[in-house]
Amino acid sequence: QKPGSPDVSNWTVRNDGTRIAEMLVDYIHVYQCTIPNPSGGKKRIISEDGSGCSNRDETVAVNADMGAPGNNAYTLFSLEDGATTLSLAAGNNGVVTNTLVPGLYESSPGNVVPTIEDSGEGFVWAITFRGLGSVFLTSDAMADDPSIEQGVTLVGGSGWTINGELTFEMRIIRNDNPSQNNFFVKMDSTYPNVGQVNIQTPPADDEWHRVAVRVSELLAHPIEGGTGIDVNNVLNLFVLEYTGENNGDEVKVEVRDIELNCAFNVFPEEWQLDQLCGMQARVKETGPQGPELVVYNANGYGDWNGDGAVDFNINLSDWGANITEVVFEGQLALKFMFDSLSESNAVVYFASLQGDLDLTAWNGGAVEFAMYVEADPRNTQSWAMKAECGWPCGSGDVPLDDSEEAVAPPPLGAWQ
Repeated sequence: QKPGSPDVSNWTVRNDGTRIAEMLVDYIHVYQCTIPNPSGGKKRIISEDGSGCSNRDETVAVNADMGAPGNNAYTLFSLEDGATTLSLAAGNNGVVTNTLVPGLYESSPGNVVPTIEDSGEGFVWAITFRGLGSVFLTSDAMADDPSIEQGVTLVGGSGWTINGELTFEMRIIRNDNPSQNNFFVKMDSTYPNVGQVNIQTPPADDEWHRVAVRVSELLAHPIEGGTGIDVNNVLNLFVLEYTGENNGDEVKVEVRDIELNCAFNVFPEEWQLDQLCGMQARVKETGPQGPELVVYNANGYGDWNGDGAVDFNINLSDWGANITEVVFEGQLALKFMFDSLSESNAVVYFASLQGDLDLTAWNGGAVEFAMYVEADPRNTQSWAMKAECGWPCGSGDVPLDDSEEAVAPPPLGAWQ
């Protein structure tokens, strides 16, 4: 079956209660089988009915059976607890723990009435829909720690994007408009960056039906105006939306046992890039940590009181540039004027007045600065930076539009 297609069921449980089995295939071998010539000749003939394939081709290397693929399941809403608590790795922050928060959206007041209740057989999410609206489980506050971002990251590449699956159990208690498939399952990275799949609505038979939606299907179906799900930033891990009109119709549903699953090869080949899958907390990016060597800032030229004082000054080539120190937006700044008609590159550089510096302690560090372009009449706005240890010793030109955070080209009238 192909989950997500409106004309094909997303249900993974048959009417007799048995679970529909699935398998992952990592290779397929095709053999040409032969059988003895029925005419008695020595030359064997090709089998047309599959007979004669009892012996495989010994020249084809087949891996030993490694058993079922690995599977990591993350319960989002359980029979025991309702909305669950996730404990996720958070880099150097160790493990962070927080409970998913149920929420709702409704286009008009009263469209969505959800309650979480103990049914006697476990916790269920009971929702009455009277018009356009949705319920969701959000991970917008994974920790009280300010260094942790909202949302989670799905790590493991194809373990999610190919083999990932969102599953849950759903039963319809009342449906005033059964002819329409009005339910969408979604995940999102904040609106409008959403992926959605229209599921076939289970019958209103008061029976539980298990629904499965591939993460790949959600990734393949972004909504209009959005960029789809960002697996590095998933905010709402489960969304169930009803799209029926607010015309007096009412749909009562119950949802339980919501899980996100990913699968991977437990004995991967070396060439396989995605050898694990999982879920992690999102750690806020921070600037470089450790000692700083200030070249120039809002206080003017910097100095470094490390092993001996180092002062800096600024120089320029004779190729159409001049420098002035100005007060810009209340802070000192250096203003460079380049002659855009010059046939040569204009170069401005900072130099240590004490000669070469030993920057061994800055291995793995970063050079950071802020740049504001007031005007640039050139047809091609190209900028580059470099560090030198006495020409021609140096880094070579580093185009600014190739840096991690730069915009190409640097924008006019804004700090970058």
